[in-house]
Amino acid sequence: MPSVGERLRRLLGSAGADPRPQPAELPFTVGDRVADTWGNRALVTEIDVAAEHGLGRIRRRYEDGRELSCSVVAHDLKRVDDTQT
Repeated sequence: MPSVGERLRRLLGSAGADPRPQPAELPFTVGDRVADTWGNRALVTEIDVAAEHGLGRIRRRYEDGRELSCSVVAHDLKRVDDTQT
């Protein structure tokens, strides 16, 4: 039977996993054009996966000048190709 110390080490050892996404896992990079859920298009100006306590931040600028940000782990953005119209 494992000791209390061994149980705690096992429990805390599994808590050290880092599930944060990396920029390579995103379907776009800084400078790409993206569309949100409603089809509004914007330019990605910043991706910081370490921001917001590890949730990450994606900043984008819309054509009307608005600048918004969202979480890397829960974004609704899709890369768009503006050359096809």
